[in-house]
Amino acid sequence: SHFNPYAGGQSGGATGLMQIILSLHRDKFAKFGRAESMAFNPVANMRVGAMILSDCIRRRGNILQGLLCYCGASSPASDRGYTEKVLSERRRLALAGTIALKD
Repeated sequence: SHFNPYAGGQSGGATGLMQIILSLHRDKFAKFGRAESMAFNPVANMRVGAMILSDCIRRRGNILQGLLCYCGASSPASDRGYTEKVLSERRRLALAGTIALKD
């Protein structure tokens, strides 16, 4: 999304900040309102995205595998750099004292 809350959204593609695929996760927006409009709401999009990512991590057993699940890749070699970018940002935030690193 490159931090663009209005990114995507064409033909059921990845939408909003967390690039959520509405055709798969429309139901998760129910408590926020109509999925087609709330998917572009930064707060709703981030909350739904965090819920999806949390579920991926829980199902896959660790953060790396959870990130691969979230982006639909089978390995870091096929994720176009996504997992390393996210893990690098996570390490940066941990060094700044913003988050604690836990797996």
